[in-house]
Amino acid sequence: MIRRIIQISLLKNVIKAHVPFILISRIKYIYFLLIDIINLSSGKNEELVPPLRLMFDGPRNIEIFKKCGDEFLKYYKDLCDFKPEQNILDVGSGIGRKTIPLIRYINKNGRYNGLDISKIGINWCKNNISTKHENFVFKHIDVHNKIYNPNGRILASDLIFPYDSNCFDLVVANSLFTHMLPKDINNYLKEISRVLKYGGKCFCTFFLLEKKLFNTFIPNSSSPNFQYKYNNYRTNNKRAHEDAVCYPENFIFNLLETNNLIVVEPINYGAWNNGDNALTFQDIIIANKIKR
Repeated sequence: MIRRIIQISLLKNVIKAHVPFILISRIKYIYFLLIDIINLSSGKNEELVPPLRLMFDGPRNIEIFKKCGDEFLKYYKDLCDFKPEQNILDVGSGIGRKTIPLIRYINKNGRYNGLDISKIGINWCKNNISTKHENFVFKHIDVHNKIYNPNGRILASDLIFPYDSNCFDLVVANSLFTHMLPKDINNYLKEISRVLKYGGKCFCTFFLLEKKLFNTFIPNSSSPNFQYKYNNYRTNNKRAHEDAVCYPENFIFNLLETNNLIVVEPINYGAWNNGDNALTFQDIIIANKIKR
């Protein structure tokens, strides 16, 4: 599956470099709408799998969609010791790509909260998940992002999560910080730390490089291609930096520690940069909330 994701990302990079965003979006929507119609007429559509045209948060493929959720549930259990009776916050829950298997795992004493800037994703999850599972709750936040919510009214650096302090056992942020800039990440980490219980865990993914490699990184055909260097981050898209963002790992470690989140070694480096025995495409960090 990782190889397929890399191939898809390579093609996306080429297209983004030469075609306007609006045109890309319209072409993709029409293309996948046609496939959805074909799948519907042939009986290939599945319950709890959104239409391909709505899959904005990853590869638009039914099998990859299902495998991705199963894969990350395993990581939550194995790497974070997440239990069925615990409470989880999914920041950047998308259109439920990593939510569906949790329906079978979380029991009546546990709770799932999904938070996203996409109304399309939140509405689909409310209509198809929350209506059948009352302990799965989704909220939309109108946060600005050049790629996913260009008309958003709230700055990510100003957002306050709509939850009480110290109420979650696990907070996950999958493929979220790879689309955010430094001051926005700092605020989100502050909020993640606030809503986590002491001893709770944060599961988050990044594109990371050692400081030396970050400064001397030579762009190649790998995906994504972080050729544009700015203060404390690199991006593959000069027009919209949030498209994909890479950070020096010491910078991210410092941000986490500043917000009372201590990294659990080892880091699970991803396949994007030829990580040995990679679990997934992006780099995974687990951090524990501590008392100061």
